[in-house]
Amino acid sequence: MSAEHDHIALANVNNDALDHLLRDYEQFPEWIATVAFYKAVQIAEAVFAHDLSKHSMGHDDRRKTLQMERYRQLHRDYVPLLTASRIARYLEDRESGTTVSTFRQWRSPEIVRDELVMKRLRRFEQNCLPFLSDAAKNQLKKR
Repeated sequence: MSAEHDHIALANVNNDALDHLLRDYEQFPEWIATVAFYKAVQIAEAVFAHDLSKHSMGHDDRRKTLQMERYRQLHRDYVPLLTASRIARYLEDRESGTTVSTFRQWRSPEIVRDELVMKRLRRFEQNCLPFLSDAAKNQLKKR
């Protein structure tokens, strides 16, 4: 099982990739959505490692854990990140029934930047902080 600090390190790599992609957000909204989601995945796994001494067994298990009352605020912002990532990667989200011809048909680059990254991911990060160690809080690169 990976340690909390390992997941924070991976979240920080994803954060650096987001910084790079956001410089030209109009060209890369699909990748921004995907990387934002995977940053959230790594932060969630850091939370589980520290708070529950567990590691999820994949997307479904992670989402189920985030549905616990304890993590309700995390789940609220995680789901839109998950949905956007699925649509960016597969042009559909079977769970919501959303199917699109292009990702931009579903969300504009501005909405991806402003709503997904600067609102949802930022709030997800902030709501995760109480469940992380002090060291992880200090190491995490935040939006």
